[in-house]
Amino acid sequence: MDNNHRGERVSAQSGLGESYGGVMQTLASVPPLIREPDETSIRLAKAMEAMTRQAAERRKRVQKSLAEIRTVMKSMSTRFQRVEEGVAGVNETLQRVETRMDGVESGVNAIVTRLGGADTRLGGVEKKLGDVETSVRDLGRWLGKGSS
Repeated sequence: MDNNHRGERVSAQSGLGESYGGVMQTLASVPPLIREPDETSIRLAKAMEAMTRQAAERRKRVQKSLAEIRTVMKSMSTRFQRVEEGVAGVNETLQRVETRMDGVESGVNAIVTRLGGADTRLGGVEKKLGDVETSVRDLGRWLGKGSS
C-alpha cells in the first residue's frame, strides 16, 4: 500500500480527509536529520561527554563533602549534648552547694545570735563580778579599818 491508500483508509475511518496523506508526503520529502557526523559534531559530542563526566565527578565530590559535613555535624551535636549534660550536672551541684551554704549561713546566724545572748549574759556576769569585787574591796577596807 502506498501513502495515498493509507490516507484514504484513514480519511474514511476518522474523517481526517486527505490531510494525512499530504502530511505523509511532506514528511517523505524532508531530508533525513541524521547525517554522517562531521568533525565539529564529533568534537562537540566529546566535549559534552567530558563535561558530563566532570559534572558527575563534581557531584560525587560534593556528595562526599556533604557526607563528611553531616558526620562532623553529628559528632558536634553529640559533643554539644555531652557538654549540655555536663553543664546541667554542674548547675545541679552548684544548686546543692548553694542550698548547703544557705544552711551554713543560717547556722552561723543562729550561733551569732546565741553569742550575742551569751555576750549579754556575760556582760551581766561581768557587772555582777564587778559588784562583787567592789563589795570585796569595800569589805576588805572595812575589815582593815576595824582591825586597826
